[in-house]
Amino acid sequence: MTNQIQMPALHKELNKHPETINSNYLVSELKVDKTKKGDEYAKYKLSDKTATVVATHWNLTPDEKEMLQNNEVLLVSGNGGISNYSGEYEITVTGIQLSRDVDYDALTPSEPIDSHDTFKKLKLVVSKFENPILKRITLALLEDKKGFLMNGSAALGMHHSKRHGLLRHVVEMIQIAANIISVYPDILNKDLLYSGIIFHDVMKQSEYIYSEHTGIAKDFSSDGVLFGHVVMGSKLPEHYATEEERDSEELKMLQHLILAHHGKLEWGSPVQPATPEAYVLHMVDNIDAKLYVYQEELAKLEPGEHTKVKRLGHSIYKTTLCKDRRIIDNGY
Repeated sequence: MTNQIQMPALHKELNKHPETINSNYLVSELKVDKTKKGDEYAKYKLSDKTATVVATHWNLTPDEKEMLQNNEVLLVSGNGGISNYSGEYEITVTGIQLSRDVDYDALTPSEPIDSHDTFKKLKLVVSKFENPILKRITLALLEDKKGFLMNGSAALGMHHSKRHGLLRHVVEMIQIAANIISVYPDILNKDLLYSGIIFHDVMKQSEYIYSEHTGIAKDFSSDGVLFGHVVMGSKLPEHYATEEERDSEELKMLQHLILAHHGKLEWGSPVQPATPEAYVLHMVDNIDAKLYVYQEELAKLEPGEHTKVKRLGHSIYKTTLCKDRRIIDNGY
């Protein structure tokens, strides 16, 4: 078993060696430009879970340019100090190398969940399905997409865009849906709704280009631009179905849930929800995504403060009644 490198906390590195840095860090917000002389340089951010600093990389070589990718981890050497221009701590990078055997959970912005334990509990929920078709194809999906479901982010930046983000999103949607089912058990099929929740965003794996190491989405793929995860996702149940199951009501309804989960035509949904399960899936998807943004943004405010949030398109206010950010409970 390979020994993983333990990542030093960035803020400790800067405190201990205020003028130098030589460690593995996550690269983000990369921008490459040219000086007036025509030499290429890069501006980007270096971060771990403890801090983020701005870095400038002069005299960029072709090899270094190829290595530099958003949401990738590199061994970075440089000199740091307070910028006369910004007044913030900045790093002037002197060299980069590809990193090996990195503990990505210790470095990458991640959701506060135990991904192995959470995934195991998710499989347990599916194993208790009463419908044999939905049970079989959903378990097949979980086995096939295990790595992506455990580590992948759910979006580029809107919500759950950290490592393990998709798994957290799915789990929280199921938790919300369980409460709705308890109120309307006569019109909602639990197996169908839970299966739709698990399937609905899986094809973001093809919609986005993901970092192989961190599991964070970096950009749209060609298929993402041409088709999108909704259309690609609607075809996924057939991949796991038997010949006999492909004409079943279960498969037809599951495909409808995937196609309708954006809810409105103007939100990129090919169809609108025609069943109560499809409507609930759309609503819990939207609720969890929006409240996640509220949760992140409220954590930056003091009680009595307000701010405009671009991701929501309006301002939010932190009341003195607001509770501290919770650590999610995966015991659903």
